[in-house]
Amino acid sequence: MNETTTAKTTPSANGEKLKAVPSAQPGKKIDIPAGLLKPAAPVLSLDDRLYRLNQLYELQAKHNLLCQSREKLGAFKMKKNGEEVVLSLGTGGYNDNNAFKTAHPEIIKDVVEFIKKDIDKKIAELEPQINW
Repeated sequence: MNETTTAKTTPSANGEKLKAVPSAQPGKKIDIPAGLLKPAAPVLSLDDRLYRLNQLYELQAKHNLLCQSREKLGAFKMKKNGEEVVLSLGTGGYNDNNAFKTAHPEIIKDVVEFIKKDIDKKIAELEPQINW
């Protein structure tokens, strides 16, 4: 170190002294690596901010629906007292000819686990998009 720079040493938790770090001197320029500085965010117009706000509301609604579905599936329990549980998938129409129905407990368990994993995956994909 030169004469114009002062250094401070600080003991660490295990009693060893840490490496000396030069302290700032008034009027002296400090070099900061470019990766540590973040550029200022551009100022968006009112229309752009309102558009982004609308997008955030839509993302929040999707996130809430996924979380509610995950919660409902988490509470789903297979009955073990011999009662038959039936899984039915279809379009919901009165005469649904494309409906899939099963009472096989292992298939139902696998379908529920698949849906839980898919919901978790979709939530993980959605969460990084929710930022201003």
